[in-house]
Amino acid sequence: MKKWLFIWICLAPCLLLCPMANASGIISGTISLTMPDGRIRPGDWIRTLLVRSQVEVPALSVKDKMNPYQRMETIRELHMTFFIAVRQKMSDPAFVVQSTLTTPEGVFQFPGVSPGTYYLLVTFPAMVKDHKVAWQVPVTVIDDQTTRVELNDANLLMPTYTRN
Repeated sequence: MKKWLFIWICLAPCLLLCPMANASGIISGTISLTMPDGRIRPGDWIRTLLVRSQVEVPALSVKDKMNPYQRMETIRELHMTFFIAVRQKMSDPAFVVQSTLTTPEGVFQFPGVSPGTYYLLVTFPAMVKDHKVAWQVPVTVIDDQTTRVELNDANLLMPTYTRN
């Protein structure tokens, strides 16, 4: 009996101080883009990934591209290069934590996420209205809390473009 009491006294602090194995939080947010006419369009039916690590972003610049066609082709190349890098990382089964589609209003949610730092990832063929878009935003999940994230013009990963 004393042996069990001793074990209980030794283990009790560990049980109280150690995080619970099923601890989790929620990531909730929206995707939207401001159009050239000023209207805000929701990112409807966009595949949104919650991933464990950052994906390398291609190092191309559009600043020196004055010709609209050259600018568009450079942005297209940026998006495709990033998409290929994401696709290669997806071959690791531990890379993607969760995947979801946004609602028609551009809303997404990832429930039951273990505490830690992750990345929200949106890549090709994602489009808002007729604009190609990509995001890679870090997000930290805290136990029993909802973390709110807005994916919009302010945190686009790379320039967007449209053929129209």
